[in-house]
Amino acid sequence: MSDNFLNGRVPSWLFTLPSLESLHLHNNKLTGPIEEFHQPVGPLEKILLRNNKIHVQIPNSMFELLNLLELDLSSNNLSGTVKSDMLSNLKNLSYISLSHNPLLSLITQKANFTLPSLVGVYFSSCNITQFPIFLRTQEKLLNLDLSNNRISGKISQRQLELLPNLNYFNLSDNFLTSVNCPRNFSMMKLMVLDLLSNLLQGPVTMMPDALDMRILSLSNNIFTGEISSYICKLRFIKVLDLSNNSLSGTIPKCLGNFYYLSFLNLRNNNFHGSIPQTIPIRSIQYLNLNGNKLEGSLPALVNCSYLKVLDVGNNMIKDTFPHWLATLPELQVLILRSNRFHGPIGNPKTRVLFPKLRILDLSHNQFTGFLPTRYFENFNMMRWDNHKDYLEYMGVTIEGENFINNSVQYYSIILTVKGVDREIDRILTIFMMMDLSNNQFQERIPEVIGKLNSLQVLNFSHNNLTGHIPPILENLTGLESLDLSFNSFVGEIPNQLTSLSFLSVLNLSYNRLVGSIPQGSQLNTFQNDSYIGNSRLCRLPLSNKCGDDEPPSPIPSIYHEGDDGSSWFDWKIVLMSYGCGLIEAHNHNKSEENPSKKKKLVTSRVALKSGWDVYHHALTLEVLDSNVEKIKILMKEGVVLGALVCGVLVFGCKRVFAVESAVNAGYGVIGQSILLLKNAWPKVSQVLRVFKEQGLVLAALLGLSAFCSVVETSITTL
Repeated sequence: MSDNFLNGRVPSWLFTLPSLESLHLHNNKLTGPIEEFHQPVGPLEKILLRNNKIHVQIPNSMFELLNLLELDLSSNNLSGTVKSDMLSNLKNLSYISLSHNPLLSLITQKANFTLPSLVGVYFSSCNITQFPIFLRTQEKLLNLDLSNNRISGKISQRQLELLPNLNYFNLSDNFLTSVNCPRNFSMMKLMVLDLLSNLLQGPVTMMPDALDMRILSLSNNIFTGEISSYICKLRFIKVLDLSNNSLSGTIPKCLGNFYYLSFLNLRNNNFHGSIPQTIPIRSIQYLNLNGNKLEGSLPALVNCSYLKVLDVGNNMIKDTFPHWLATLPELQVLILRSNRFHGPIGNPKTRVLFPKLRILDLSHNQFTGFLPTRYFENFNMMRWDNHKDYLEYMGVTIEGENFINNSVQYYSIILTVKGVDREIDRILTIFMMMDLSNNQFQERIPEVIGKLNSLQVLNFSHNNLTGHIPPILENLTGLESLDLSFNSFVGEIPNQLTSLSFLSVLNLSYNRLVGSIPQGSQLNTFQNDSYIGNSRLCRLPLSNKCGDDEPPSPIPSIYHEGDDGSSWFDWKIVLMSYGCGLIEAHNHNKSEENPSKKKKLVTSRVALKSGWDVYHHALTLEVLDSNVEKIKILMKEGVVLGALVCGVLVFGCKRVFAVESAVNAGYGVIGQSILLLKNAWPKVSQVLRVFKEQGLVLAALLGLSAFCSVVETSITTL
């Protein structure tokens, strides 16, 4: 009845059924405590209750099932204390797992009992503080998992000597400081040794002699010195993980002799020199040399037909782009970041290029030229039509005849995701990204990028890219992070970007973008730092407002109480327009003496007369009104403005009068007037609004009437 959705408590009477031999209720939703049961003696041999929600302590009566062979209560919410001597009655027990019950404690007591059939003990995450003493007498023990506990100090020589038959030994995630292994001590049957994430230090020399070892994991410790020649004896090794230590020296050439090696992780050490030419191992699937001081060129891996992950980032490798990588049929992750790769990537003519590539990181190098359009066209795994819908982690499975479960070693990498460096312990097969930032790529983004519609992270920042941001980016419907900053993109931000509903990081800063920032959807969630460095961008979230966003500027009032007479619109300035009439009159007198110039100055007299009439009208008002201030206001807000308009229009039309004949002059005046009014209409409309507000329409009409008089008289005279 396993792998269902059963819920409720486990009834205690199940354990006393007279004919029940196996109870398989694992992978359900069972809850509650298991009550104590009586008359436990029966044929029950297997109890498998893992992966439920059973809580409270384990009933004591369960340890009185004398025929019990297998007991698996792992991955529940059990609590309380289990004393090691409680197992002494289970003489037939071969397998016990209490792992992953974080509230459960196992107390090891001095005990001399032996469980002659015991081969598998799994006490991971059981709050154990010391190596269980009762294990010393279990001579047939094959698999021991004490990971993720609080065991500290040393692994003593005596402890290792009492476990000569171990196949699987897992002490990871504890606080061990050293392994005190006797010289020439042999554990010939040991296949898996996992000591990762401890405090182990010193050289990697004091390891047991285990020539049949398949998995050796010493990562996340403080090992120093060079890789011991001991490693070279592991002829059947499949997984070798020495990452995150302080190892130095060169990478041993003997690693190229490991015919079965599929997982090699030397990340974050201090290895120097070049990568050995012998390193291309035909069986290799995961090769991680990130974060060392390796130099030289990248050795050809053309024969590594099973290679899925290649990470040589953060070294000092100096080389051109390794085109031969494109032919590897299984390559899914390629990381060359932070090296000295240089030159153009180009567009090779090979038909099949990177058929399964999903993660590409070429950032922080010196690549030049165009973006590799030909490669982009072949990134078929970055398209939805070739996309897997189910979740799966990338890793290598190591099978062994003595393993209770197959051992899976997951691939891990470090990537810059959404602007943050992150260590991805497990790579999902649905994760797609491309990072070509911090290079010297030029020209435009090719349109083919819009076909890679399963991309989640796209980073082209810190290059020399130009042109417009392609609207076809709207096809990248799963995009979560887009960084195009520090380039030379021009034009407007395409409105199509508003359709990217999953976008959580956007950086378009420091380009040459102009116009308004599109509004709507995810784009409304970004702050100023997404757009800074584009001085001609406007609209929210920037403080710059676009022209169509600004309210009309308030029109200043022509007169304000308290004016001291020094305003630019002072009535005295109107006399300048009258002066135009006087100058024209003077020119008219000369034209009388020289008839040939008569037509040229025909408007002078009319202009003078018109100006004088207006001026005389103003003087009359001054005489009639005893309040001088009111007269000035009237002149400012009405007649004076009309006279000024007349003067401007007359000057604009005088050449028409001088050149055209009488009839044509009439049409010239009208055309020129229309042109002037058309060009000045925005300002005129504002003035008319002021007139309406100030009640000055009559004054404006008076000025216009004076202008019409000038035109009529001039035409008649001609």
